[in-house]
Amino acid sequence: MREGSAASAEELGQGLHAPTLCLDGRYPRDRADASAAGRREALEKAGAELTPVGSGPFDAATTTGLGSMPSCPHGPRTPVPPEHRGLPGLPVLLLGGVRDGRPRWNGFTTGRG
Repeated sequence: MREGSAASAEELGQGLHAPTLCLDGRYPRDRADASAAGRREALEKAGAELTPVGSGPFDAATTTGLGSMPSCPHGPRTPVPPEHRGLPGLPVLLLGGVRDGRPRWNGFTTGRG
């Protein structure tokens, strides 16, 4: 974001933002599980199984309480197909660090060079 480009509270759609994050990431639960309680239980179980290697410098409570994690048990059950399926062929630069706060089971890993 550029300076001065922040949106007002009225322009932000948190009702759309949180489910989008939940569907984009890989979380320790089955998307077909209809119950929020079952999803919360899966998140708690995954947090209990985290090791320091799997959660970086953060403890399990911090790792499972970051970002969209707390709201995802209430998220959509099935992915919504995108309106546009094709993307232009543009170059992409991906950066990562060894102290990433996302757990390994989220599908994001950091490179070791």
